[in-house]
Amino acid sequence: MTTSNGRDWFVLKPELNGFSRQFVNFCKRVEVENQTSDEQLRSQSLRSLRHESSLINAKAPLSDDWIKLQLAKNVVLDLAGQSWHLKIENRSVQVHSPVPVGIRSFRLCVMVES
Repeated sequence: MTTSNGRDWFVLKPELNGFSRQFVNFCKRVEVENQTSDEQLRSQSLRSLRHESSLINAKAPLSDDWIKLQLAKNVVLDLAGQSWHLKIENRSVQVHSPVPVGIRSFRLCVMVES
């Protein structure tokens, strides 16, 4: 686990057997789309990727490993949709939580009248 701006990067390594390469390649695409500064375009791109990962249009029979791949893809898309940061290094998928805009730290002050 590495850190960035005081936040930890968490490695995502689902057990996908023969689908690991497909997972990493999909995450690379999400990483690119997630860096788009235009929020409307970013949202549209993530929706398109989610549609691609949907089980609704899948043709049976579906292997357990293929279903696990779709689940892992959707988890990554959920994180990206919540503004988590994503990076791929050496075929390793890593995420870290978003840093609130304009908030670096805060202090709670409570005044008590006696």
